[in-house]
Amino acid sequence: MIDYYIPAHEDDDYEILDYVRKLADKINPEFNEEGEQCGHGGWPVDFYNRMVHGRLKLPFTHEVYVDDHNIIGTLKGINLI
Repeated sequence: MIDYYIPAHEDDDYEILDYVRKLADKINPEFNEEGEQCGHGGWPVDFYNRMVHGRLKLPFTHEVYVDDHNIIGTLKGINLI
């Protein structure tokens, strides 16, 4: 059985999900009854758990992401963040 964990705001790993949440907000937004965006589904938590259990082959680590202005600029340029 694989452990499934939902990181909380105070967890160190919560920041890792920042770019995943931003991507999910663009690709898979959730809306409330008033039609306002209110979330991003379960994508960030699923991503996190797959990452922690080694099930993803990521093109870059979180540390590289936050330190690389080219990656961030590219993602902003294609409106993903």
